[in-house]
Amino acid sequence: MLIEKIAKAFVTFLIVLTLSLLILIPVIVAIDAFSPTAYSNFPPSSLSLRWFQNFFGNPSLLSSLQISILFAAIVAAATVTIGTLTSYVIARYQFKGKNLIDALIQAPIVFPGVALGNALLVFFYNSGFYYHPAMLIIGQTIIGLPYVFRVMLPSFTGLNQSFEEASMTLGANRLQTFFRIILPLVKSGLLAGAILGFAAAFNDYAVSVFLVDPTIQTLPVQLMGLMQTGVDPTIAAAATFTVIIMIVLLFACEKIVGIDKLMTVVKY
Repeated sequence: MLIEKIAKAFVTFLIVLTLSLLILIPVIVAIDAFSPTAYSNFPPSSLSLRWFQNFFGNPSLLSSLQISILFAAIVAAATVTIGTLTSYVIARYQFKGKNLIDALIQAPIVFPGVALGNALLVFFYNSGFYYHPAMLIIGQTIIGLPYVFRVMLPSFTGLNQSFEEASMTLGANRLQTFFRIILPLVKSGLLAGAILGFAAAFNDYAVSVFLVDPTIQTLPVQLMGLMQTGVDPTIAAAATFTVIIMIVLLFACEKIVGIDKLMTVVKY
């Protein structure tokens, strides 16, 4: 009993410590972003938007921001398309290898991003498909797909099949039923999936750093590169801006479909 209590206390301590760091780190970064000085000062003597002005006035960082938004939008479209089709097939049909496909789609959630990025780089290099923007799109699609899949699968699993049966009884084929009946019924899942796919791609560094073209830098990769040359509060301002975008996207996802859907375990 004593060992069990110690183990529970230790696990609780680790959880509290992890959550505290997840909250404190963005706060510390935000304090530096609003500091009027070029060095950390806590508490700050005053608040300033100086570093945000530097960020939005920096052509290189703005270019990286535009590239991140463009690639994230493309990835969002790709992940929603692939995730919707695969989740529908898995939810509606029984076939061998179904659980394996499910596991492979969701594997990037737990698979180390650095290992995945390096593996993709080696694969593309050996395939002769090197330094092409499509490399980054494919890599970010792989890491964004599981989030769309986890939203769409419960949407299709919880959908009453009588809607499809009624549609086909009235003369519609499977394709017409899918686009005119099924998709409108799961539109909230589609929108939430697009948001999560966009967020995963926009915020990715571990995979993107291996796949970016030297002339095409996403914002996270650009910021990490700048950090190697020194500490600049402009980086903190850019990071804070990114965190704000992520909070807004996650809040929108919660309002649309509920974050708890990502935690749903679907039994076939």
